[in-house]
Amino acid sequence: MDTNSRDQLLMKNNWTDAKLLEALRGGAKTRDLALEEFFYTDPGPLMWVVQFVVQRGGSREDAEEVFQDAVIAFDQNVQRQSFEGRSKVMSYFYEIAKHNWFKRFRSLRPEAPVMYHEFGLSEPPPEIDQGEEGRMQIYDYGWENLSARCRQLLTAKYHEGMSMKEIANEYGVSSDKMAKRYVDRCRDYMLKRMKKHPLYPRVFKSDQ
Repeated sequence: MDTNSRDQLLMKNNWTDAKLLEALRGGAKTRDLALEEFFYTDPGPLMWVVQFVVQRGGSREDAEEVFQDAVIAFDQNVQRQSFEGRSKVMSYFYEIAKHNWFKRFRSLRPEAPVMYHEFGLSEPPPEIDQGEEGRMQIYDYGWENLSARCRQLLTAKYHEGMSMKEIANEYGVSSDKMAKRYVDRCRDYMLKRMKKHPLYPRVFKSDQ
C-alpha cells in the first residue's frame, strides 16, 4: 500500500494530528476514545501493518501483535513527550511498527541476513537502541556489495524460507547440493564484506 492509498484510508476518521495529540495528552477516557477511533475504528492503520509484515515474511497474527505493540509504544511516547510532532503522526506510527517487526523478525530468525533498508526503515524512533542501528548499517554494507544472483538466493533462503530443492528448481541450479553451495558461498562473501565495515569489531565484539 503506497503513501497516498494509506492516507486516503485514514481521511475518514476526521482526526487531525493536533487534535489527536491534544486528546492523548488529556484524561484517560479522552485518550482511550482517541486511540480507539484513530487506530481501531478506521481499518487503514491495521491494513497497512498487515500488508507490510506479510510481505516481509510474517503472518496475520504477527502483524496484529506488531500493530498492537506499536499503538502502545506510540501512546507511551506521546505521554513521555518523546514525539515532538516533527513528522506526521501516521509516519511516526508506521516507523515504530516497522521497527517492531524488524526486531521481532530478528528474534524469530536470528540466522537470516536481514537488511535494514529492506524493511523501509529511516531514522529510528527513540526506543530503538543504537547498537541495533549499528548492526543494521553493517548488514546493509554487506548486502549492497552482493551480486543480484546472491541477493536472489539469500532472499529465497532466509526471507522466503525456501528449501534447497525449491531454490534449485526456481533458479535453475542443477541440484539441491549445488544450491546449498551457492547459498553458503553468497553468505560467506557477505560476512567477509561485513567484517570490513569500521563498526564491525565494536558491534560484533562478542563474536570475535
